[in-house]
Amino acid sequence: MTLGLAPGGTIVVWIQNQIGNEIEVARMKANEIEGDPDDYRAATKRYLEENADYLKQHGVPTKGW
Repeated sequence: MTLGLAPGGTIVVWIQNQIGNEIEVARMKANEIEGDPDDYRAATKRYLEENADYLKQHGVPTKGW
């Protein structure tokens, strides 16, 4: 599965098993989240400060989702 993010908030989802045989399965418009972007940036910075060592050691899990 491949997710594509395009300007204007478009999200496209493809399924493929080899390069060249992609099948587009969804095209969606993202919803804008209310709030101040600086609040999100601050929360992300805090999260990374608190969890950076773990993420460096273990990485971001991508299996079993």
